[in-house]
Amino acid sequence: MAAATACGGSGGDLPDKDGAAVVIGLVTSSEANPFALKMLDGAERASLEYGATLMTAAGRFDGDTASQVTAIETMITSKVHGILVEATADPAVTAALRQARAAGITVIALGSSSDPPSDADAVFGTDDFRAGHVGGEYAKAALGDRTPVVAMLDLAPGSLPGAHRHNGFLAGMKLADVDDGATKAIAAPGVACSEPTYGQQDIAQTVLEECLAANPEVNVVFAIDDEVAAGAHTAALDAGRPDVLIVSADGGCAGVNAVAEGRIAATAQQHPRAMAEQGVAAVVSSVRESEKVTGFHDTGVTLITATPRSGVESADVATGLSDCWG
Repeated sequence: MAAATACGGSGGDLPDKDGAAVVIGLVTSSEANPFALKMLDGAERASLEYGATLMTAAGRFDGDTASQVTAIETMITSKVHGILVEATADPAVTAALRQARAAGITVIALGSSSDPPSDADAVFGTDDFRAGHVGGEYAKAALGDRTPVVAMLDLAPGSLPGAHRHNGFLAGMKLADVDDGATKAIAAPGVACSEPTYGQQDIAQTVLEECLAANPEVNVVFAIDDEVAAGAHTAALDAGRPDVLIVSADGGCAGVNAVAEGRIAATAQQHPRAMAEQGVAAVVSSVRESEKVTGFHDTGVTLITATPRSGVESADVATGLSDCWG
């Protein structure tokens, strides 16, 4: 499924556009995944900026690791200089990435600081703890003097990204003293319920309905992503609780529009386009400047809200719409 695209253009001071030829591969989860398509946009922009050649490939659907492995093997044969891959812990994909690194190819994972592939040279992505933390800061400021009673709509048991967002939110609200190294979602005073939603809107709706029935004093909901936030909003309305403050972490167009329409108070926006842009720049630098890239590189998170709060850094809906996906 790999397709080669020659990108050339003007601009870019670092890395040097006029340096050695650079060929970069991009492998994403699915041709239809909006988050992955935003990465593709970023990789194409940066390749054009730096005069690199870009090969692209994606699974036919989320979870189509066979197509991803085939694409990586094709890129190895094509002798690309670097491969950018949407972060996954799938064993078959990581085995293919090991082959790429053994062939001298720079491998960069895109997506998340949590549970990155062990066989990548570097990761460009979202700090999940920070994504939760900025939401917690906002919720605390929005509540003011009111005592928080929180419903945590989590991801899944054992999920590191979910645990990091969960813990970050509680730390941001100052309900827990926890750092970004904790690998399990912690309990905290003020949390009325904490249940997995598996990122599904219908499950989130049911979870919050049950939580509000048992704990009618709940006044804050942390939704692990924007789809979960949509389910939470429906549950709150059905319970006659439109006053419940809902904060999410994701930043897709659906979430940003929900902020604009007042269905959720804020969403912590990730930046998949920046992940790919910075990944391309890193590979180009490794070839033209001999600068090896390693470690985790935080591509940032922006709290999007229509109701800014004093002391909490945020951006408006227009800013969110300019970099959302879906």
